Amino acid sequence: MSEQATTEIRLVYLATPYSHASDAVRHARFLAVTEVAARMWRAGLGVYSPIIGRAGVGMAA
Repeated sequence: MSEQATTEIRLVYLATPYSHASDAVRHARFLAVTEVAARMWRAGLGVYSPIIGRAGVGMAA
């Protein structure tokens, strides 16, 4: 019988400020949180950040 390897991923909720009157500030915050999330993913963490998904959809609209 073979034994399957399991990998446990720690899920992290990444909360950051986003709302601001300035589009430039919101965009800078989106870029910053995206970079932090990428670093966390490369470190092996699962990352959930509503700003990444919400801002991406908002930018496409």
